[in-house]
Amino acid sequence: SYTLCTAPNSKNKKELEIVFNLVNFEMNESNHRTYKREGLGTGFLSKLKKDEKFYFMKRKFQTFTFPSDTDQNPIIMIGPGTGIAPFVSYLRYLKHSENISKNNLWLFFGCRDPEKDFLFKDELSHVLK
Repeated sequence: SYTLCTAPNSKNKKELEIVFNLVNFEMNESNHRTYKREGLGTGFLSKLKKDEKFYFMKRKFQTFTFPSDTDQNPIIMIGPGTGIAPFVSYLRYLKHSENISKNNLWLFFGCRDPEKDFLFKDELSHVLK
């Protein structure tokens, strides 16, 4: 659920943008890992070819919502790693909305190496200014 990055008002209703990091597990006999492997989900996704079809389960968020009035309600968003995806989606939505105050938007996120895994660097620098 936290990898979907498509804005709610997306023009292309048949296209979804997802964000993930490929997880690699190295062989480590002290941890009883006797072979090298990739994460099950991320390994599968990384091997998909362009236009290759796959199926996923759609699930409605039960409690994950944003306030409609950002002037009155400050929003503090914390998204480590690819957990930033729903916040990017929300910021894209706000970018196209009128009369939205960015004064009450705060986004905290982390990356290990800004040169390698600073996801949405250019986009975030423009949206949050």
